[in-house]
Amino acid sequence: MNFNEFKAEVAEKIVDQLSEVEGLRAEVKDVLKNNDQRKTGLILTAGKENVAPVIYLEDFYAELQHGRSFADVLKDIRDIYREHAHMPVAAEDILNVDMKDKVFAVLVDKARNTESLENLVYKDVGSGLALTYRVQVTEVMPDGGQGTVGISKGMAMTRGLDVNTIHEMAIDSIRRDPIEFRPMEEIMNEILQGASANSVEFNENMEVNKDEVMFVLSNQSRFYGASLFFYPGVKETIEKILGEGYFVLPSSKHELIIIPESRGVSPEELSNMVKEVNESQVDSVDQISDTAYFYDPKIKELMPVAEMDVQKAPEIDSPQMTM
Repeated sequence: MNFNEFKAEVAEKIVDQLSEVEGLRAEVKDVLKNNDQRKTGLILTAGKENVAPVIYLEDFYAELQHGRSFADVLKDIRDIYREHAHMPVAAEDILNVDMKDKVFAVLVDKARNTESLENLVYKDVGSGLALTYRVQVTEVMPDGGQGTVGISKGMAMTRGLDVNTIHEMAIDSIRRDPIEFRPMEEIMNEILQGASANSVEFNENMEVNKDEVMFVLSNQSRFYGASLFFYPGVKETIEKILGEGYFVLPSSKHELIIIPESRGVSPEELSNMVKEVNESQVDSVDQISDTAYFYDPKIKELMPVAEMDVQKAPEIDSPQMTM
């Protein structure tokens, strides 16, 4: 069974699998995602609902190719719909949703999102980067997932909102999902031990171990946390905490890795690290860019490492590191 046959078969059979849902409609669409990546989405709607969670089919087809039966794959798709069945909403409900405390900024690379940015509201933040915005349209689920939609130029126009107003809405999200700036080692230990450390308020007076090589900037939810770097005062606060300039590695749209300049890691090595990690560990839709950046405390600006003054390049050997 090729992929086109698989798509058609799923769309036909899934309605029978969900016979308890009155008026269920199945449609397969090409969906434009972050970084102008296109994926094949199965969209199931019922009644007046015409906006629904998208179930992407590529991974399910890969499972079929690796020996799983079509019946088992279809059962998994059915179960995902049942688990998220309360999430679909009507388009008119999205247009009327109260956006207070529900807007998120997403950090993206402009060159990787030329098609997406034609339709989305965005704010240019320099260094080839931009912030796009999403609004939460469903409640947070037990697994931490939530339904969000990108704020298009048309949606903003309908509501009479400009990019600055939408950006301020995103900044307000810090109240419910605070900034976290923590050593990478602390986070890895937390994951391995299954225990959560006490959150420390992000401010210029917070104490950190000066011997740490890597720090992680995100929010408590680890949800679109990379965008926080461009919120008011964040770049400058990190500088005050570390007492120096620093490198910024775009780990994913959910977090950034911060490395103090004095750690002696060459810009070339950092750039290679970002590329290698993106290729091997980060889903293409979650990536920001293949570029490492440097925050220069003298001019208070972020720049790609390729644009750094050559005199800033460290002359010492760099340590072995992984992200």
